[in-house]
Amino acid sequence: MHVPVSGKAVAEAQKMTLSNMLFSDRNRDHLMVFPQHEAILGTYLASTKSGKGPVKKFKNKAEAMAAYTRGEIDADTRVKIG
Repeated sequence: MHVPVSGKAVAEAQKMTLSNMLFSDRNRDHLMVFPQHEAILGTYLASTKSGKGPVKKFKNKAEAMAAYTRGEIDADTRVKIG
């Protein structure tokens, strides 16, 4: 674990927020995350969005994935399985 000690190190650590590390400095619309970093992107989405609309209910995971494939729900749609 890294613990910043100096004032400069603390200031640098405070700038290293997830939103600052996901997007390019030149173009904030350019995502710097690739498929192998999907856990990082998922953490960002979970921490910045509360989900949209009502909770969609599905009987099982396969049914939810099928709805996602059809475009009925998005990655940030709130779902309940079971």
